[in-house]
Amino acid sequence: MGDVDQPCPVLARLLRLAPVFLLLLVCGCDTVNTWWEKRQPSYELALFRLPDETDRASRKPLAELQDFTGRTTVVAATPLLTSARILTVEPVTEANGEIRALRIKPDDRGRHFWMEACTSYPDSNLVIVVDGWVHGLVRARANEAANRSILLPGPWGQAEVAEITSHAENNYRYYNPR
Repeated sequence: MGDVDQPCPVLARLLRLAPVFLLLLVCGCDTVNTWWEKRQPSYELALFRLPDETDRASRKPLAELQDFTGRTTVVAATPLLTSARILTVEPVTEANGEIRALRIKPDDRGRHFWMEACTSYPDSNLVIVVDGWVHGLVRARANEAANRSILLPGPWGQAEVAEITSHAENNYRYYNPR
């Protein structure tokens, strides 16, 4: 007889979760989606190497990326530097306010990757990629290997720069949780 008076444990748990379900219904799925999207990497930067004849002859993995005009660029499949190694990004502007370049500041491992790229592929063009789309080229110069920051030449749009700079630290934290 004592068992009849006690509520079902599953029902009791569901009743405790009722406020959460009610909150989701009131706020809607858009709030949850927005929260989730803010946690995901976005406006990610990457630098890829252009393949040379030895890469093509040895059948190393290559990838095809497109720019916004639809033009395809073939790159080495493994990036040399990604947002996982970029601490901050800031615009470098001209006197008239036009954005000339982006200055990226990599972490210690990122600086090592940059130094390796500059010494292994001196004066080679590297492909700048933003969220999987080719943006332009940057030259890996041997004399810039020890620099603590990297300049990515433009042109860069104001809106694109605002998004890249605002997401850089979140992207780094996503790939490097503490």
